[in-house]
Amino acid sequence: MRALGRLMLLELIVVGAFVIGALVASGGGSAGGTNNVSGKITKPNARAAVPTSFDASGSIEDVQGLHFWLAVRKGKLMWPKEPELTLRAGRWSVTIDEGGTPSGGRFDLVLLAVGPNGESRIAEWIRTGKATSSFPGLESIPGAEELDHVPLEHR
Repeated sequence: MRALGRLMLLELIVVGAFVIGALVASGGGSAGGTNNVSGKITKPNARAAVPTSFDASGSIEDVQGLHFWLAVRKGKLMWPKEPELTLRAGRWSVTIDEGGTPSGGRFDLVLLAVGPNGESRIAEWIRTGKATSSFPGLESIPGAEELDHVPLEHR
């Protein structure tokens, strides 16, 4: 009888591990489940030298009720850039202000798909930054997935 109980417990553990593995592989167990979304930054071109204020544009497909942001990444830190992207027929276009990078400095412009937890984190970060005039870089944004990035240089 004990052997049968142990066997059933082992089967339960194996089945549970299989189900969890399948959920994670499908994106259902990820923080945002955004892995079916695709997006591109079409402007500016990779390795472009950009001024402090520059135009950016691109496209996003398979939206699924997510939020979309551009962020500046330097090393492991990111700074989301307002405003949140607004899609029109799958296309977006915004003006980015990047005053935190010195002339000649390099950074990545990153296109992010963000779930509800990440959206809340970004909104909190913006509110706190405006209240304190301090916007420390974020090491991570919960539920965010990088869709594309372009390396740039500040002129």
